[in-house]
Amino acid sequence: MWFYRTAPHSAITHICEILPARTRKPGEAPLEENGLGNAEFNSRHKDWDGYGFAYKIVSVYELRKPISLAAMRSEYGIRAAPRGLVYLPQAVAKRVVWRQQKLLIRKNGEEARNGEDKD
Repeated sequence: MWFYRTAPHSAITHICEILPARTRKPGEAPLEENGLGNAEFNSRHKDWDGYGFAYKIVSVYELRKPISLAAMRSEYGIRAAPRGLVYLPQAVAKRVVWRQQKLLIRKNGEEARNGEDKD
């Protein structure tokens, strides 16, 4: 999952490695209640109306060279700033190897110290 940050950044700046989506459909196991918002998701809290999917974050990376909106337009043919769900052009995924970016958090929840890479 790639994240576009709005102004003043106006760039794709972070990537999260995620597990497949979980839903609240009848018969599906509830989420473990060890994460932020998991209990509310499971209990269908009113603040979670309209949110039918949950994703477990495995790792968080910061792009070493953020992809600016100008670069998205000129190099990848994206016409406007991403809003909501937008599929990443394959050209971006081919050019930016996410595992070579700056690791911030890995799957066991451990944070990289002082922004140092852990891989």
